[in-house]
Amino acid sequence: PKAFDSLSGPLCRWHPPRVLRTVLEGLAATPDLAREARGAAFRAVSAAMKVFAWPCRFKLYLEIITVSRVDAIIGAVVTLFKDDWWPRVASGSFGQGSGADSEERSQLVQILAATLSG
Repeated sequence: PKAFDSLSGPLCRWHPPRVLRTVLEGLAATPDLAREARGAAFRAVSAAMKVFAWPCRFKLYLEIITVSRVDAIIGAVVTLFKDDWWPRVASGSFGQGSGADSEERSQLVQILAATLSG
């Protein structure tokens, strides 16, 4: 659906990066949550993030990494990014010299810069 093509606009009546970051940080900060329950909740949140189109999902990952101050959350989101980004790059589906390969490199640099700046 078109609702998952953007993080804002008339079809998006909530703030996905803020909501999902808050849920992830809540999972990390709740000491009495069983490990299995925490893992299941994280998988559900990551599945919710994966419904967004790739450009939108990249912005979502980047904003969570930039704003969050919880290392465990940042690390988990970087791993989600890598798991989504690497198959796109490895498949070469964007074509050499098409400009998309430059965009893919730029995304990696942005994620690394955001990760290392915090």
